[in-house]
Amino acid sequence: MARKKSKRSSKKSPQLWQWVIVAGAAFLLYQGLQHYLNPENKVPDKKAAAVKAKVEKAKPTPSRPAAAAPTPAPTPAASPAPTGGPVPKWSFENAARFLPAGAYPDNYTAIPLSDASSGLLAYAKEIPGKKPGPQGLTNTQPGLRAMHWDGKKYQSQDLDFEALKPALGGLKPVGPPQAERKAWIANGASVFGTKLFLTDETRFVSGFVVVDAAGPRWAPLQTEDGKTGLAAFLQGTTAATTRKVFKRDIGGKPTIVVEKGSLDLSRPEAGYRWKVEAYAWNGKAFVFDKAVSAKLTQEKKSEM
Repeated sequence: MARKKSKRSSKKSPQLWQWVIVAGAAFLLYQGLQHYLNPENKVPDKKAAAVKAKVEKAKPTPSRPAAAAPTPAPTPAASPAPTGGPVPKWSFENAARFLPAGAYPDNYTAIPLSDASSGLLAYAKEIPGKKPGPQGLTNTQPGLRAMHWDGKKYQSQDLDFEALKPALGGLKPVGPPQAERKAWIANGASVFGTKLFLTDETRFVSGFVVVDAAGPRWAPLQTEDGKTGLAAFLQGTTAATTRKVFKRDIGGKPTIVVEKGSLDLSRPEAGYRWKVEAYAWNGKAFVFDKAVSAKLTQEKKSEM
């Protein structure tokens, strides 16, 4: 006869299954929370992992940068020196290397001497603390340099503009000097007529520069009273005076002729009173010629 299950046994069985179901639900809930809170910890898809591995492999392996090679010190640019070889022809381009420091670079004149490799440089010097005006015509000082090739190297000499101060009476030369491109006198030493402009002044300076192996210098001048000066003259007109300077050949001698006119401001209708001075070149200096001066003065007065 079959044995009957007890009531107690039948009650235990559904309780066991209930606990199994509750435990499974709790585990699934825990896994869901883990996935939501830590998505990076999820198990990656095998296909995605393979693609990622390929990408990582294709990336260049970062290598340690090689030590930079030491940079060599730059070689200083060789500045053209006056001691270089002779130029084939004294020209604007070839003479540029001889411009001194502080020279305004864009406006200068190269004047050849009898030796093709030698010449003059007429330029404007910059004044420290001042900005040169256009073409260096203002806020500068005149400069004149002679460059002589002696067969081995260049010898440079500069014209002394300070020597003109006593004659200018406070007037200041400005800009590059305008020296004639061809020597007026070329017998032995060369003599060049040279024009200097002045700051805030309509007048200018007509000067004469001797150039020889010793360099450039103002031509000496012997005046009517026997005093020695420099062959540089103010030219132009003021309220009471006027002065004109000419180059002449008189009696076979190069001669500077200076016409001086003075006006009596109380009687301006009377016109200028004229005096003419003549200075003849004797090979070393311009010397006052009394006879020629008197003759030219008389001729000037007769024109009025």
